[in-house]
Amino acid sequence: MKTMETNKMGEYKTYDLPDYRLGIDDLKTTYLFHGASQGDETRTNNVNEYLSSDGWLRCVDRDIKVFTQEVIDRAVEERITYNNRYIADLKKSGKYGQIEKGGTITIQQFPEYDNPRKLNTVTESYRMEILDFSNTI
Repeated sequence: MKTMETNKMGEYKTYDLPDYRLGIDDLKTTYLFHGASQGDETRTNNVNEYLSSDGWLRCVDRDIKVFTQEVIDRAVEERITYNNRYIADLKKSGKYGQIEKGGTITIQQFPEYDNPRKLNTVTESYRMEILDFSNTI
């Protein structure tokens, strides 16, 4: 691992991302609306829920510009078809379930937020999850 420089913000640290299984862990989501706040596990394809969420849900498909139930249902079907075709191709090539090495991510520590602080009797800390939706339809 290459050593990164440090500055007043803090040092750079590199983390390994988990390995994943082809055709199992890397399928496209079939829920187009996901909770937008930390820890929110909400997933739905209901357009009315999305429109009434006041920004608490977000669409993972950036290409969708018109939010009607018909458009969303069609996009979900396209994702299901894609996933099924991808799995079939992997099985045909003998790669289904093959473990692939996860990537790495390098971040710069920011001590103001990254170092736990003692607040009364509870230690405060933060956790960050990075979701990569760049491979979505």
